[in-house]
Amino acid sequence: MRAILFGLGVAIALMFPVALRFVCFLYSPPPKYEDYQLGINRSSVDTEVGTPAQRKEAEKKQQANMERLQAAQNKNSREVFYGMYPIGLLALVIGAFSRRRALGAGLIFGAIFALIDGCYEAWEVLPGWLSVGSKVLALAIVIVTAAIVEGRMRSAADQIPGST
Repeated sequence: MRAILFGLGVAIALMFPVALRFVCFLYSPPPKYEDYQLGINRSSVDTEVGTPAQRKEAEKKQQANMERLQAAQNKNSREVFYGMYPIGLLALVIGAFSRRRALGAGLIFGAIFALIDGCYEAWEVLPGWLSVGSKVLALAIVIVTAAIVEGRMRSAADQIPGST
């Protein structure tokens, strides 16, 4: 029975961040590389196709498209962070106070994986104070939640006759 509960907890832990990312992508799909291409081969821009002025113009358009793609990817990374971070924190707290062992452990580890994924996704695109502050806040919530849960477990163990 413990092996089944362990397996279910691991399944929850692994599937939670994947499902959460999928929901974030349903809300805000990532940009497609193909939408930002001119339909020309990079090697053809560098070689004999067209005049030098045409090649230079094609290269400028391609560079502008790559900048638009980068901006779209940054926007998507921020939106994934704004979706995964609060839900990850909520799942962490719910998992810590769950009376079901497999569900609680699965949610705690899944929430930690979701927080790591969401924070890593947006590390370079968030302002510095938000990037660092979000990680400090997550750590503080983990520490406070652990202290509360441990205190509840100790008080429950003190009520059992014969336990020390």
